[in-house]
Amino acid sequence: NLALRVAGDSPESRLTSYLSESRSGLMRMIRIIGDLLEFSRSSDAGFEETGVNELIEQAIKACSTVADTNRVIVTADFQSDQMPRLRGSRLYQVCCNLIRNALDAMPDGGRLGIASGLIEDCVIVRVTDTGVGLPQPVEKIFEPFYTTKQPGKGTGLGLAICKEFVEDMGGTITAANADAGGAVFTVRIPVAGLQSPRKITAAT
Repeated sequence: NLALRVAGDSPESRLTSYLSESRSGLMRMIRIIGDLLEFSRSSDAGFEETGVNELIEQAIKACSTVADTNRVIVTADFQSDQMPRLRGSRLYQVCCNLIRNALDAMPDGGRLGIASGLIEDCVIVRVTDTGVGLPQPVEKIFEPFYTTKQPGKGTGLGLAICKEFVEDMGGTITAANADAGGAVFTVRIPVAGLQSPRKITAAT
């Protein structure tokens, strides 16, 4: 059994095992702390004013290396050229997180589609993928520390942070399984909230 096996291991092998487990735990803590700092220190200051579609293009570019590695074809469909401009990083962070999650769901290739539009004074951003789909109940994925990724591969904070950012701008984010397989995330944010979100300050 495990106790006998561990007792029979050499000091060197036990040390190697302990160091490996410690490193894995440390890396997970670093990812969790990084996600928390990203959330608590988000600010609109220091970012140039950017159009929504340009911002989405920047998020796609930021994740292009992973997309190429996973052999994922990425397409963008900007349905309006009258998109508002905004200053800040929150929508960019939301887009990056949704794109990264979609790429993680397609390690062996697939298609990722990102569409944007303007409907009734609301910006709509939709991210679709052909990956493994979402667990049931779907709403659970937005809970802090909930993750379906392998141990050490995710903190379970990304989608919770996305939801907080979107709701901070007066919007909504929903998720569903696509009929043909994969997942669909839809972000809907009022233009007014996108341009003047409530300030988030770090706890002191």
